[in-house]
Amino acid sequence: LHVPDVHCTALATAYERISIAKQAQFTCALICCGIGTALFFQRWLQPQLHGSRWMCSSLPIKIELVCEINSDQRDFMRKYLPKGARILDDLRAVVHGFRNSTLDPRDYYTDFVELTAPCYANTPLRHHNNAAEHNDKDLFLLAVEYCWWIRPRRCVFEMTPEYGHSYEDHQQVVKAMHQCDLHPQVTPRF
Repeated sequence: LHVPDVHCTALATAYERISIAKQAQFTCALICCGIGTALFFQRWLQPQLHGSRWMCSSLPIKIELVCEINSDQRDFMRKYLPKGARILDDLRAVVHGFRNSTLDPRDYYTDFVELTAPCYANTPLRHHNNAAEHNDKDLFLLAVEYCWWIRPRRCVFEMTPEYGHSYEDHQQVVKAMHQCDLHPQVTPRF
């Protein structure tokens, strides 16, 4: 999670509560989308999904950006996105564009970012099957850099928890968050 600092966190939380009470809507990006959980909690979408029985636990969010390499997943998500949402297919190209100034991070800003970066290198199944590390392993750290560039209010990184001999990548991600002035709060397992 990205939290500016303890003082700012209290202010941000108060600001977010006031905004929610005023029916504000926060923008959200889904990066390396996993199952795209946040899609189905968008308040504006609830009447379309559930009619008059819409979810009481919906969130005041609007997904404005999706970055997912899998075309089937992008196609699936498209019908749950508001008009005008941006759909990207290459996080590497976006971060590279930020680095060389061909893309302006301000054009990609959202209040919240939900990331499910590939953590194939860290799963017990990979080690059990003696499989090689996945080609997309670098996205684990690139997702942190993406957040450094755009500076959202909050980030949620979902990843396979560290275990046994697979912990170095997790420690690198947390270290990178600290280096990027992000303040992680790690919950190892639910």
